[in-house]
Amino acid sequence: MASFVFVLIMIVLAGMGSANAEIYGFDDMSDPDGTPVSTCIIAGVTVTISNSSSNPLTLRTYGSSDWVAFSGHTMYNTPLDPSQVSFDRFISTVNALEHTGLFVAAQPITFTFDVQTRGFGLTTVDLLENGAGPGAHAELTAYDVLGNQLAQHSRPGEQGASGLALRWEVLADAIKYVVLTGEEAAGQGGYGIDDLIVGWPIPAEDSSWGRVKMLYR
Repeated sequence: MASFVFVLIMIVLAGMGSANAEIYGFDDMSDPDGTPVSTCIIAGVTVTISNSSSNPLTLRTYGSSDWVAFSGHTMYNTPLDPSQVSFDRFISTVNALEHTGLFVAAQPITFTFDVQTRGFGLTTVDLLENGAGPGAHAELTAYDVLGNQLAQHSRPGEQGASGLALRWEVLADAIKYVVLTGEEAAGQGGYGIDDLIVGWPIPAEDSSWGRVKMLYR
């Protein structure tokens, strides 16, 4: 379903005649697993990625056991449903085979934009899996340049089996940065982040992220 949704979103964006929206999947194979990722450029917007732990987010490959982020459904780094992610690689703070840098230690994870945007989304893999605990929760929150909260996408409690992929999005005018935060039970949270999407920078021609959101939901 998610792959169809991504295709549908891109068709809508193309129909609007705008090149300022793009899904980004960390798939430059010239960089080996374990390479730190602190910035990326999406739809012409430079995104700086930071977190609260001493471990930077680093590249991983789905299905590989060389650098492990999560055990997945049956194998290392394997999503429960591979069709829920669009590319071959992702990023994670979890160190190889050690499971240090779990989500609770890394969060909040902040995505800061060099220009204001009207929308941002990402996919988490293995976050809020079964076993995360009854008090588990996660939120993706958008802020303006003054630190005022603009929008939030939240999920409470466990969401499914190991390796599940969850799509998150926040839509608002003048987003300067977005924060992914939450809580899980101790020892939980080998996880990944993939499929970042950035909306139109401001100023730009008017566009309807609300329409895209309706199509997604």
